[in-house]
Amino acid sequence: MSQNLTQTLGLVRTVVYVIATVFALLELALGAAITNWTETKFIFGGFFSFAALAIATGILTFLTLPVMLLFSRNRKGAIVNMVIIEAGWTWFLWIMWISVGGSAAATDLITACNNDFFVNINSEFGLKTVCNETKALTAFGFLTWILLFAYNIFLLFLIIRQHLRGNPGVWTSYISEADFDHAGTYTGGGVVEQKGSPGFVPQYPPQSPQAGIPQTTSAYPQV
Repeated sequence: MSQNLTQTLGLVRTVVYVIATVFALLELALGAAITNWTETKFIFGGFFSFAALAIATGILTFLTLPVMLLFSRNRKGAIVNMVIIEAGWTWFLWIMWISVGGSAAATDLITACNNDFFVNINSEFGLKTVCNETKALTAFGFLTWILLFAYNIFLLFLIIRQHLRGNPGVWTSYISEADFDHAGTYTGGGVVEQKGSPGFVPQYPPQSPQAGIPQTTSAYPQV
């Protein structure tokens, strides 16, 4: 695997955050336009729940991702750039975005928009325009979900990889300072070779007399 994952993550993060911010702004505008149509064209006013969810999610994304990206480059030690905060927040956002896309795709308005005859006879009420806006809102909702989901999975993979390598502090480090290429410490088993220090002389026990050699004694007294 490439040993340049830290730089790759930084590049992917920048691209995803910029695109997601642009999509969030578009979703905010589309949700506001659809809500304005329901309040002005419907007799009793009201709004679609998917449009309100798109507005809320668009605001959250538009206000947080640029700040997190800016702080990681210009302000060291910001709590919003902790790895655990980044992983948790992007996880929350992709759930919100898939909810936007799913709720918009499941609405009755989409079913009505697929009926060309119904759309044409109600064109004077601006239904065709709202149908196009709803389809665009659905598409951008799913696209933003895919971007944030892919980034979040990639980030979690790198975090867990470092954790398993013996670096549990990666969770509380900062995204701009974390080293996701760190090899970690080797904790596997194996034969450890022990080497003696220079000058070490092994000690051996004294050898006993060789067997088979008779021991002779003198017949004369020793003086």
